Amino acid sequence: MSPRPRPTFRSPSGRIDRFTKYLALQPRGARARLLLTEALLRAMVWRTFRRSRYLGPGQFLRRPIAVQSSGVMFRIRATSDDLEYAVPGHKPALEAWFRPSEGELVVDVGAGIGFYSFKAARAGANVIAIEANADTCAALRTNISLNPRMGSVRVLGCAIGSRPGAGELRVPQLASGFSSLRSDWVDEVQAAPTSPMLHLSVQVRTLDDALSGLSASSVDWLLVDVEGMESEVLEGGSGTLRSTKRIVIEVDASHSGRSVAEALDAAGLETIGKIRQSPRTEYWFATRRDA
Repeated sequence: MSPRPRPTFRSPSGRIDRFTKYLALQPRGARARLLLTEALLRAMVWRTFRRSRYLGPGQFLRRPIAVQSSGVMFRIRATSDDLEYAVPGHKPALEAWFRPSEGELVVDVGAGIGFYSFKAARAGANVIAIEANADTCAALRTNISLNPRMGSVRVLGCAIGSRPGAGELRVPQLASGFSSLRSDWVDEVQAAPTSPMLHLSVQVRTLDDALSGLSASSVDWLLVDVEGMESEVLEGGSGTLRSTKRIVIEVDASHSGRSVAEALDAAGLETIGKIRQSPRTEYWFATRRDA
């Protein structure tokens, strides 16, 4: 079997329109369609007059709804940012590069409500989805139950860090996708400044410990999206990293770019592309140098 060609990356020429992108979602039932339409209209009015970057339609959703996206069912929590993470194309660089195959092992650190874990499961991969926020972890399990084909997704409810112990997860209630163990992260990215802040005690494990029971000799894809804690994840996962074939990692370049680059290099991984996701973060793509 010939090796896969290495993809060429170019930054997206433009963003999908902030509101028309939600037309890709298929609400399940008339009530869900009505609630989604109402949330979209309220968000459009908010953006017109308040110009807030972080209050999207999901935060105006009054009740939970079920939607289908890319062939997968999601239960969207009310007044949350779940909608953002169910829309196809919400991370264009990652979606273009992440192409799992049947039988591969995918480890998704910071899995959220499961969009990329489900993409892997639909391709026939075996998936370990790791999520620190207990409420989001419950939402992930609910979404698995809504999709019979997602039985290959195993969920671990814990945070991943450089050493085991207990940690405090800061969770903006209206934008839980920005949850982080970093005490300064939510403040620095100014996530949902009007959102109440939750402080949750969570179990912290190292990546090597969390995956210690695996029978597989290597990880085919490692996805890391942990809101500023990527250096700590790699530090506690040096053994896993040495057996990883491909990694897609969100990097706060100004804060952890150097340490991430050093960890990848030490593990024998070559960074073959970087694409900016936001003014603060980039996605880095690396494969084994000996592949």
